[in-house]
Amino acid sequence: ANRMSSALQAKVPNSDDIIAAPSPGGNDELKSFVADSQRALLTDGFAESKLEVTVNLCGSLKDMMSSRTSVDLGDGVVRVVVHAFVEPNWKRANHISSGGTPLLFTRDGVGIISGNDAAQAVLEKLQDSPTIALKLIRREAIEELLSDQSDDAAPDSGGDMEYKNRTGPGSGDADAARKINELAVARASDLGTGVDLTTGPISCRDDAILDTSDATTRFVQSRVAYSWKEEKTGKVVLLLQSPSLVTPISGVRSRGSGCTFCKVVAPRTIIDSDVFQL
Repeated sequence: ANRMSSALQAKVPNSDDIIAAPSPGGNDELKSFVADSQRALLTDGFAESKLEVTVNLCGSLKDMMSSRTSVDLGDGVVRVVVHAFVEPNWKRANHISSGGTPLLFTRDGVGIISGNDAAQAVLEKLQDSPTIALKLIRREAIEELLSDQSDDAAPDSGGDMEYKNRTGPGSGDADAARKINELAVARASDLGTGVDLTTGPISCRDDAILDTSDATTRFVQSRVAYSWKEEKTGKVVLLLQSPSLVTPISGVRSRGSGCTFCKVVAPRTIIDSDVFQL
């Protein structure tokens, strides 16, 4: 195959709002994955037991766009509320901005892949499957709160002030979504594919960072990018890259504020794509 199938194109909706697709694996499984995704952003050594994550599943694109994360610090524990939207394969959506401006979102297209029928079949399944859009708390925001707690909340690598003064880059971590995709790959292996997917045939790349003035619009319209390469041994490897953006972590702001937005693949989606047969 050398183009997206007509059946795939026919399934793409055009709507005034985009309704969430069913959660891959069910709501409980997805919420567990999203909560672990938030924890996966922390630097090794931070006490995950000091972080409690509540996950809200948004019912539509509008709900996702209007949702707000929250952070609460009490009794030595950081409690966060984050949001996830199971995004179907949509084409266009109308939206009214917070300022009352009508907007038309047009989702990014998919690349044309050719040369390997087995890889193309996997890619089309992935492109047609739901994407998980996430609103999480930035790693740096959580770590600055955790570093104010007891000595066992933060890793020992130069003293507390190192963590109290860390604000992180304006563009955020370049591997935030990659960490979550790697978690999805590991979880897919644990869910019974019979193949250790963490050693292949999937390679998760660092994020496609969105840091321009129109980053929010670009994020809404973005999708996870799938491609493949064939190694010298003849082995086919799936390449996976996610878009991500952040809200500010430096300057005048509330302590603990700052978010990471990204789109990732769900563990069940990996399984259903038959990628382990490559």
